Amino acid sequence: IWKGETAVDGSGNAGASFKLPAAIARGEGVIAMIIQDGGAVETATKTIPILLQTLDLGIYPEGGDLIAGLPNRVYLEGRTPAQRPADMAGVIVSAAGKGVATFRTEHEGRGRFSFVPVKGETYSIRVTEPAGIKTVFPLPSIKEAGVVLSSTSDVIPRQKDVVLRIAATADGVYDVALTQHGKEFSFKRITLKANEPDDVTLSLPRSLDGVIVATVYDGHETPLAERLLFRQPGHNLKVQVVADRNDYVPGDKVTLRVATTDDRGKPVGAMVGLTVTDSSVLEMIEKREQAPRLPVMVLLENDVRNLSDAHVYLDETNPKAPLATDLLLGTQGWRRFATAGTGFLNGAVSDSSNAVIPGATIRARNTATGVILTAITDERGVYVFPSLKSGTYQVSASLPGFKTETVTGLQVPYNSNVRKDLRLAVATVNDMVEVAAFANARIAVNRAMVGGVLPAAMPAGVQRDGILDDAAFHANMVDEKRPAARPVDGERQQAQAGGGAGDFLRAGFARKEAVANALTVREYAHTLRPNWTEGSRVDFAETVYWNAGVKTDASTGAASVSFNLSDSVTSFGVLADGFTPDGTIGSSVSQVESVQPFSIEPKLPLQVTSGDVIQLPIGLVNGMSRELRGAEVTASGVRGLKFTSLGDNSASLRPKERTRRLLQIDVGSEFSGTANLKLDARAGGYRDSVSRKLDVQPLGFPHESSTGGVLERDGSKSFAFTLPDGIVRGSLSSSAMVYPTPLASMTDALQSLLGQPNGCFEQTSSTSYPMVIYFLTHTGIDSAIIQKARDLLEVSYKKLTGFESRTKGYEWFGADPGHEALTAYGLMQFTDMAQVRSVDKEMLDRTRTWLLSRRDGKGGFSMNPKALDSFGRAPADTTNAYIVWALIETGERGFDKEIAMVKASAGSTQDSYIVALGANILHATGDYAGARQLMDKLSTSQDAAGNVKGALTSITRSGGDALAIETTALSVLAWMREPSYAGNVEKGLKWIVESNKSGRFGSTQSTILALRSIVAYDAAHARPKAPGRIVLTVDGKAAGAPLAFTAGTQGALVLPEFASGLGSGEHTVALKMEDGSSMPFSITVKYHSVLPDSAEQTQVGIQVALKDRQIQEGGVTEATVSIANKSDQAIPTPVAIVGIPGGLEVRHDQLKELVKSGKIDAYEVIGREVILYWRYLQAKDKFDLPVSLVAAVPGSYTGPASRAYLYYTDEYKNWAPGLKVSITPR
Repeated sequence: IWKGETAVDGSGNAGASFKLPAAIARGEGVIAMIIQDGGAVETATKTIPILLQTLDLGIYPEGGDLIAGLPNRVYLEGRTPAQRPADMAGVIVSAAGKGVATFRTEHEGRGRFSFVPVKGETYSIRVTEPAGIKTVFPLPSIKEAGVVLSSTSDVIPRQKDVVLRIAATADGVYDVALTQHGKEFSFKRITLKANEPDDVTLSLPRSLDGVIVATVYDGHETPLAERLLFRQPGHNLKVQVVADRNDYVPGDKVTLRVATTDDRGKPVGAMVGLTVTDSSVLEMIEKREQAPRLPVMVLLENDVRNLSDAHVYLDETNPKAPLATDLLLGTQGWRRFATAGTGFLNGAVSDSSNAVIPGATIRARNTATGVILTAITDERGVYVFPSLKSGTYQVSASLPGFKTETVTGLQVPYNSNVRKDLRLAVATVNDMVEVAAFANARIAVNRAMVGGVLPAAMPAGVQRDGILDDAAFHANMVDEKRPAARPVDGERQQAQAGGGAGDFLRAGFARKEAVANALTVREYAHTLRPNWTEGSRVDFAETVYWNAGVKTDASTGAASVSFNLSDSVTSFGVLADGFTPDGTIGSSVSQVESVQPFSIEPKLPLQVTSGDVIQLPIGLVNGMSRELRGAEVTASGVRGLKFTSLGDNSASLRPKERTRRLLQIDVGSEFSGTANLKLDARAGGYRDSVSRKLDVQPLGFPHESSTGGVLERDGSKSFAFTLPDGIVRGSLSSSAMVYPTPLASMTDALQSLLGQPNGCFEQTSSTSYPMVIYFLTHTGIDSAIIQKARDLLEVSYKKLTGFESRTKGYEWFGADPGHEALTAYGLMQFTDMAQVRSVDKEMLDRTRTWLLSRRDGKGGFSMNPKALDSFGRAPADTTNAYIVWALIETGERGFDKEIAMVKASAGSTQDSYIVALGANILHATGDYAGARQLMDKLSTSQDAAGNVKGALTSITRSGGDALAIETTALSVLAWMREPSYAGNVEKGLKWIVESNKSGRFGSTQSTILALRSIVAYDAAHARPKAPGRIVLTVDGKAAGAPLAFTAGTQGALVLPEFASGLGSGEHTVALKMEDGSSMPFSITVKYHSVLPDSAEQTQVGIQVALKDRQIQEGGVTEATVSIANKSDQAIPTPVAIVGIPGGLEVRHDQLKELVKSGKIDAYEVIGREVILYWRYLQAKDKFDLPVSLVAAVPGSYTGPASRAYLYYTDEYKNWAPGLKVSITPR
């Protein structure tokens, strides 16, 4: 809708303005800033929320109420349906439509206005900008009597008194109090005349700063008006980080000198958290979404919500900062006196020997509002919260040296006294962390630094949600907490406090620093790899230094740190946050430049398709102040890639010139795989070399035909398959493997699963759980495979635990509420995992406790109605049986009522899935007769091939192959408990083995259950093997030499690739065993075709269309993804994989907006594919999704095929052709 140009100023800033069209189809726009500096072309994009008809508007009278006849100030906050800030302007009108005030938002969708309401009148807000919003927003009702409270300044200047403007509708005596964290610091009794505003000055301790609560009471100690104020910190810590040189080259050693001074320039000792990270990584996070720096964390974060754009509020160089801070505080809507009532909470804290624990920190978090109150136990170990808003609380107790104890779901009714005692266990060595270095903990966690070593646990004083431990500042607060309705004399209060907040701050930080002296501070400093050579560029680590606590000298205020740069030619952001022993805080941002006298910067797609043409931009940078002659770039790579230089390439580079050249790479139509691309450049005697890997995928749609089974001694097995005419040349491949034991096939399975965990809880589990089973049973395998698997298992564990719900239990994507059946599955996985790696015992205990608490007392489990995905929608009998089975598998007992319910259900149903679960449960708990009855029932459902039929659905509501494998595996596990069912076991296991497809057995659940049955069978039927050999033939002709093996052979027997030379038509591959003994086998043929048929059984449809078939480099286009539920029922766990052409890049910020708006539940980007997840789709649901794309690398590209399917029946896919795009260079 608009194109224009702007210039970047000396500070690196640029701006532009434009008018939106009157008619807009969708409530979001994209602004793309295409930056050209002579070298690489970069595009910075941002979604602009455009208000159409829907708007959320919060309205907050300044003191709490609108009072007739008095000047009132009102704050407001606008949000889009996606909860993004909504900037607007409007008018306030009376019931007759008369305008009485106007407003315009100033920051983060927040604004304010003032007017004098008339008694009996009603008012509303009409939005005038943007146009088209017809909704009228009513203001709160007008009260005839009351008090208005207003601040005379946006923020309170440092060490200055607070001036409040107060007016009342009635003459009288009123009390005004200033409090912070429940502690009163100033109090004044005033006399007001009706309808005459008065400015009231209140003094505060000079050291008190941050958010302050101002409250006005009547003569009966009833609060009438209240608002939040902000007082600028009395002193600032100046943190300066200076590098020992102006610029560096890649790999250089950098020494940073840290200097800390007070606001008079005098050196002071301080603890400084320091992070050095590639600036491009920091800029990947939208600035308004970046984590707040330490001053904002300490002074604001504990008292406000929606702390976006946090860098603005305390920026003394920004003239809009005071107003932004006032608008932030004015829109909190946090008024203690507006509660429905309060209750009283107290208790005692002791250790395992019942000895009382003084000095423990107690936090009470209201789960509805998120407000946290803090207290400290006294010398008797007692804590008191004398005035809690009635509601549900999460209460935790913590103290260095002890494990934190947390209690959830604690009810505090109105006007009641609740006692809750807590017991702390002594912490292990791993639980002991450095507590003074809390300054950077939140920053380190939120910024996901790559290449750094982060703490194993959060430092004391910071919760997981980033709320600062204010109790550490107020060591004796517990005796001074009291209801807000009971003000006391300010001077007496200050005397009791011993001089105000500064003393508490100094005592708290001194205590923290004392602990710091005795503990180790974690540090990561990047070092050069052992084989590093100048000019080699393969190490692009993004974080090169991280330290939670650099301690500067008390007398000089100085410290220094050193590290080596990575091979990146970039600027590194140096982020420093510090605090002194007396609580003074400060932060700074600086940069370290890594340059080269001469360097090149290629911009290569991560993944392309056979036949693509890449016009590779290569930036040439002269870092010298003189001309460089003889500039040239040469490329080398693998066969299948053709290189051609494009355009007029000057042989000289002017001083400090940045330019670029285009190198065309024609990817062969028959080439696929990983190409190791090397670019060598030279100019004026300098050289640079860059190596990159180019992933080339075959053109078209992937196909796979496979079979498996058991190869008997002196027996043979054959597999017939058909190759169509439209096979993409170079894409045909095959494999044939024989396994000495059924369990040996897991080596193949493990290797096929060695990828980064992705997706939801269950999909992440699909890679991690098989590794767990493998490690529990296997020895003697390649150490490199084992190490890679262990590393990935660590990543999987961390990702899995991240899906824990806030109210406990587990959910697909970590949302609330937890899902009972998914939690049962997770508990079973974590219990098995604990045998091969360290698993958080507290997490296991609370997960088990939460799951047991979901018992309904009738023999079943309560299902939260919000559990809408497949785990939450399985029938009640299926869900109850699965949860009981999972709990018993983890060693839990004591389910007589629940077991009886499962027994009755399994006995009366013909659903083989429930019957198989029941048989396992009854036998494991000693009801052998009942188990045999169910096993007999299962045997009548087993067909001649070994498949157990009759299952209606599973816990995941799977179907097709996955449901059959799950049911048969559960049946085999039951039958193996009784020797008389050996025949059923053999047939069932044979059928399961034949279902193996490239190491997988369908979905996550079916794969896990299949592997469990194989493991159990192998353990029960291990026997010596005989030597022999295997002969592979294709269409009756031998393929390669026979493969011999001995009785001691371990691991899979891999036969030669056999399909690459085959043409279209029918073919037969056969395996023959000479001598030997019974062994499982698998045969797989893979190829790509131009266009496959979608499965008739698929229930989810997909179409993908690209807005622009041709686009200029740096431009923004859009792919429209059309999704349809083709069935007349709601379908669970649909997945859409959208293929993106190689030269285009997705916009993560836009995908995050889709998640926030509820259009998708989650997403991932892997290679060129965007994976979209939903928990479910409603019957006949149809919708379009926009996927915003940036034209990053010139060339002609074809994307991979897109497809949609149900996760638990992934054999039924709907396919859409790959997108094509041509990107022209600028």
